Amino acid sequence: MKKAVIAVVIIALIVTSLVLIRRQIPLEFEPAEDHSEEIIAFLGCDYEIVRNARSAAAVTRKYKALVKRGKTEGFTPLIIVPDSILCESIYTFAEYYDAMYYDAEYSPEAVIKESESINAVEFLQSRSKYAASIGSDNYLLGITGERPVAGTYNNFTSFTNFLTNRPFSTILIAKIPTDKPWELAAWIPMGGFNECPSPAEQVAVFKYWHEQYGAVPVVVTWCTWELQIENLIKDKFTVKTLAKEQFGFCRDIVWQGDGSIDNLANSLIWSTVWFFWWD
Repeated sequence: MKKAVIAVVIIALIVTSLVLIRRQIPLEFEPAEDHSEEIIAFLGCDYEIVRNARSAAAVTRKYKALVKRGKTEGFTPLIIVPDSILCESIYTFAEYYDAMYYDAEYSPEAVIKESESINAVEFLQSRSKYAASIGSDNYLLGITGERPVAGTYNNFTSFTNFLTNRPFSTILIAKIPTDKPWELAAWIPMGGFNECPSPAEQVAVFKYWHEQYGAVPVVVTWCTWELQIENLIKDKFTVKTLAKEQFGFCRDIVWQGDGSIDNLANSLIWSTVWFFWWD
């Protein structure tokens, strides 16, 4: 048990170090370096590359076309920003996976199997309670306090440059060979640092949200996930429960975003895109 704990701590420190090296400028403000070849080699699946897209809408149209193809060809597309931090993170995770799990070699199947032992509801509730217990009043202003109406999210933004509002020069769309969209997190193992859930935890949560709300992971970067639902959630009790779950999954969307769980819930009522960001 002690060896396992030490191994997990070591891996968290390594991945965090990689992130901190390049955290001086946020991803949204710098051109994404092209590490698509290394990420493609890691994935070992078919893919398409979108270069110098004129707009986010162009990337989204390409993604939607691949969604249709995937239903008949047996794959689920995933938009990936192939920058250096993501590349380093996934290779580091795979390299040290055996230290975490007693010589178990990394594979998507291994992560998926690990996820099966995780109760997503209990996991989210535990993280939400913990985050609320340590939250600063300056951030939360009362976890259910009244705030100005929050924004809505119906477009993907993680693959665009914040300054130019245009997509990064190279966007990778991987054709992950599965018809189970929650498994995408096992194929591109980001996370496990700075309160970002581990890949297995992500798989468990994404499966739960897919079964409950039809949520599908669409975009991943080294520090973000964006998921999409087809139908808006209008029931107030349901959306409030979901907001608490999302706060547990990624507390920065409240602390550095909507400001309160009530605000997040108000946002979710009108949003088809769920955005998660770990600073």
